[in-house]
Amino acid sequence: MNALRRLIADLVDKRLWPVAALLVATAVAVPLLIGGGGDPGSPAADPVALPTAAAVTPAVELVGPPAVRTRPGPLRDPFRRTKKAAASGSSAPSSGSAGTSSKPSTAKATSAKSTGSGSAPAKAKPATPKVTAITAASRSARSAYQTVVSFTRPGGTRERPLYRLSVLGNASSPALQYLGVGADGEYAIFLLGPKATASGDDGACVVDVGCRVIGLRKGDRLGVDVAGAGSSSRHYVVEVTGLRRLVMRSAGRAAAWRKRVDPIGREVLRTLGEDDATGAALRRLRYSPLTGTVGLTSAP
Repeated sequence: MNALRRLIADLVDKRLWPVAALLVATAVAVPLLIGGGGDPGSPAADPVALPTAAAVTPAVELVGPPAVRTRPGPLRDPFRRTKKAAASGSSAPSSGSAGTSSKPSTAKATSAKSTGSGSAPAKAKPATPKVTAITAASRSARSAYQTVVSFTRPGGTRERPLYRLSVLGNASSPALQYLGVGADGEYAIFLLGPKATASGDDGACVVDVGCRVIGLRKGDRLGVDVAGAGSSSRHYVVEVTGLRRLVMRSAGRAAAWRKRVDPIGREVLRTLGEDDATGAALRRLRYSPLTGTVGLTSAP
């Protein structure tokens, strides 16, 4: 009896009980039909009385709900995997792989952190002075100066940037000639012409030989009178409106900038040097093409 109940329970769990009921009904109906046909005197069996699936269903349902089982252990359908089994099967490898991969990653992160914290101070100490020195040298090699003046003459006022040795006034009898920027980068250095006389409170004497070389800072104004034929004179005013240090993209561009010279500047400077006072002042000055600045020589 226990074997029959287990069989019925399996059929119910696997939803095969309609097929079993149909087979049972067929097994019962076939002998009856065969037996009724062999006895001509007996009345024919009523086909309506044959058992159907509806008539067999209550007998199967007496077993109870599908959850009631007498066979110990869980049931397993070999043709269908449950969601729980699939989830547990897929989670096990992932958790295992995650567990195995987390340790090396943690170790790598820890080693990277320890390596970075250990190596940073050692690299920072020797690298800092080298970077500072290279940056300072590179900045000096890429530097140049630009001077802009506002120059007023009898014909009007004009603002212009100056190349080195630019002439302000008449080239044959100039009022000033721009020599460059002082070594400190604060003053624009100008040489007075042989017939020029400076007036005003701004400016500083760079060379004490007759104060023929004058330095002007940004914002300084200087009046200059140039003697002409007889008692005539021409009056000029120069004001430094811009004086700044430029840092070029490369040392080559800076060197090219420092080499820029007014087209007639060299010839005018040579002519001015023939004057005794002006020539004595020029011999006290020295221009450095490496820095683009003008400095004093050691000789008096």
